Amino acid sequence: IELGEIETTLEQHPDVTTAIVTRRDDNNTPRLIAYVTGRDGRTPTPEALREHAAAILPSYMVPAVVMVLDRFPLGGTGKIDRAALPAPDGRRPDLGVDYVAPGTEHERLVATVFAIVLGIDRVGVHDSFFDLGGTSLQSAAVATGIDEAADVVVPVSQIHRTPTPHALAAWLATAPRRTGTTPAAGQGRQRPGPVPLAQQVAKCLMSPLEVVVPVSWWVEGDLDLRALMAALGDVHRRHEALHARYRRVEPPVALVPANPGMPQLLLLTDAATTQDALDQLADAVQQPLDYTQGRNWRTAIIRDRST
Repeated sequence: IELGEIETTLEQHPDVTTAIVTRRDDNNTPRLIAYVTGRDGRTPTPEALREHAAAILPSYMVPAVVMVLDRFPLGGTGKIDRAALPAPDGRRPDLGVDYVAPGTEHERLVATVFAIVLGIDRVGVHDSFFDLGGTSLQSAAVATGIDEAADVVVPVSQIHRTPTPHALAAWLATAPRRTGTTPAAGQGRQRPGPVPLAQQVAKCLMSPLEVVVPVSWWVEGDLDLRALMAALGDVHRRHEALHARYRRVEPPVALVPANPGMPQLLLLTDAATTQDALDQLADAVQQPLDYTQGRNWRTAIIRDRST
């Protein structure tokens, strides 16, 4: 990608004096970040500049984030100090549409996954993933995140067809669940092996609810969902016992998939009281796990609004 070509395109906008474009790797995902200064006291909107760039450049060259600065930081030689350019602040960009909070479970799920992948603080139900700066590469991460959290196979093309939480949630509500289906061709071979701690696993297969062990943490302050998802995924991939698919045979056998995916994530409704939070968590614990499909553990997140 020619960063200079993107800068020239942005500087062709009548409200822009100077543009600098950099490439950043956030959460192992490369993104183009543009910094501009306004012309003659005018302040261009990031959305207008992204639309301007999209009308001229191919989609992969449109900056994911546009930051409008009063002035560029200068180094000792008087030149622009690129290393001193500010990092994106993680706030929802101005899209020209009002923010509308998610209202349903599926909308909250989609909005949360969008926010985690894009590294922003919130996503409204009518916010387009691509208007927020999402790329085709990141849409694959969204599909994977929703797939694992909702137990639905989400084609990447579906993100393009229904790019807002409202539209994608409507599709999710009627999409067939993955549980009980066989793996699709090309997902990689599964290698059978002896089940670790076979007696305990056999007990799990006989009575799933009996051996569910809930562990809870109360987190005060801001929760970094991106870091949490990364940590959960790392634990899930690291321990075969957590993602193996167990078979009720004698002796028990585990099928270890080549691609473990992500652990199941439940996003519960915000709680008005601490007791409401505890009740919702108790209900989540009662939902059985499915060891035959590799659903051996899950994480539930709930926000206690009373504190």
